Amino acid sequence: MKNHDKTKDELINELTELRKRLAKLEGERGGTQPDITEKKKAEAALKESEEKFRDLAEESPNMIFINQRGRVVYANRRCEEIMSYKREEFYDPEFDFITLIAPEFRDLIRSNFRRHTEGHEIAPCEYALITKEGKRIEAIITSKLMKYEGENAILGIVTDITQCKKTEEYLKKYRFMVESAHDAIFLKDLESRYIIANNKALEAFGLSREEVIGKNDYELMPNREEAEKNVADDQYVYKTGKPTEVTKHMTGVDGRECWFQAIKVPQFDDKGNITGLVGIARDISKEKRLEKELEKHREHLEDLVKERTEQLKEKVAEMERFIDIAVGRELKMAEMEKETESLRSKGH
Repeated sequence: MKNHDKTKDELINELTELRKRLAKLEGERGGTQPDITEKKKAEAALKESEEKFRDLAEESPNMIFINQRGRVVYANRRCEEIMSYKREEFYDPEFDFITLIAPEFRDLIRSNFRRHTEGHEIAPCEYALITKEGKRIEAIITSKLMKYEGENAILGIVTDITQCKKTEEYLKKYRFMVESAHDAIFLKDLESRYIIANNKALEAFGLSREEVIGKNDYELMPNREEAEKNVADDQYVYKTGKPTEVTKHMTGVDGRECWFQAIKVPQFDDKGNITGLVGIARDISKEKRLEKELEKHREHLEDLVKERTEQLKEKVAEMERFIDIAVGRELKMAEMEKETESLRSKGH
């Protein structure tokens, strides 16, 4: 009844207001749908991204894990293979990931973990792991902050460098052996460039390692003739594919002269192709000096013998002359005595 009492203008105004409210409600209802759609798209993209990550992680040769709030929430197949733990063991709420770390590295890893939780990025570092069987694994860990299932987490990528460490130790021992040798040891490529040279080889050149490595004999040796001889010996080894022994004279940049007895051996790759040579050269300068001195002594002795021989020849000749004179005198005396005797005989 009250609506009948309202004027036409009042009814029009009320209708307009109702339409505005209706339009607003429809707008709010229509705006909700895109929000829901975008959320679903984001969830689908996140799920797809996680699936791709898992696919890649499972094929990786490295150990990959995700740590969230101090718990391992993901470990790839390589984690199981190398560490000998099942994933269920990694994921157990009671599992303490610190037990995987070698004791001497636990403080470092705890510190890095704490800094990660504070939002800091950490540089890759070397450490050691202990497997379920107690085997030690040398490794490098690279860790990164990330979001996992909507929460902060730490992504870890662990590279097993145990074999690299063993090789490194072997190379250290090998280098110590090479550097401790009393002979010059070197490795050259097909262009006669020095790839490796031990201290004795550097000493022969009178140069530092930086000055020698990567250069050939023409660039290192002040005497071009000696450099040509060295390179020619190298080429002979490359041409024949056989070891060769040489005796060579070498003048260093400091003017010091040396003699070496060297052997050069071709180096082959897995396919049998020559890739360079290994040389071992023994300093025989002392022996050469002794030889030279002995030669001088020999020549001196020969001169003395020759001189003495001449002196003896002169003495012999003198004696022969003396004997000739003495014999001639004796013969004359004998003749005279004979003549005297003959005259005496005739006088009687």
